[in-house]
Amino acid sequence: MTVMNHPSLNFQADSRIDLATVLRMLFDHKTLILWTVGVFFLIGLGYAILATPVYQATAMIQIEPRKIGIEGTPEVSAKPLSVSQATTEIQPLT
Repeated sequence: MTVMNHPSLNFQADSRIDLATVLRMLFDHKTLILWTVGVFFLIGLGYAILATPVYQATAMIQIEPRKIGIEGTPEVSAKPLSVSQATTEIQPLT
C-alpha cells in the first residue's frame, strides 16, 4: 500500500484575514469587477433615461370650526353666533 502525500492540501487553519491577500485578490480580479460594475451602471443609466417619470402628491386638509368668544367668559361664549362653516371636503380639480 502506498501513501500519497498532497502538499497542496496541507494548510494552517488560521482565522485571521490577511489584508494584503484580500487586496491582491481584488487586484487580480479587477477586470471582472470593472466589467460587472460597468454593465450594471449602463443598465441603470438606460432605465433612468428611458423610464417615464411619475410625479404624484397627495394632501389632506382638515378645517375645524372656529370658536367665537373668549375663553373664561361664559356669558360671551354662551351666546351662539352665526359662523359660516367651510365645507371640509372638496372634489379635486382635474
